[in-house]
Amino acid sequence: MYSYEEWIKAVMLYIQYDFKATVAIRELGYPSERMLRYWYNEYEISHALHKELEFPRNRSHLINSK
Repeated sequence: MYSYEEWIKAVMLYIQYDFKATVAIRELGYPSERMLRYWYNEYEISHALHKELEFPRNRSHLINSK
């Protein structure tokens, strides 16, 4: 699982690099491009990731369940 700090760091880099996921991922070594966009969407909705929750490293089952 990724920590809250890892999530925020990834989202902040994504924003800093003008929403270029590959650049942020290359610097961090995580997450996948799809996951980073999901995290950013969560951030936009809540203006902060939910610190009290622990998020699994792979939530692709939630993203792909259309």
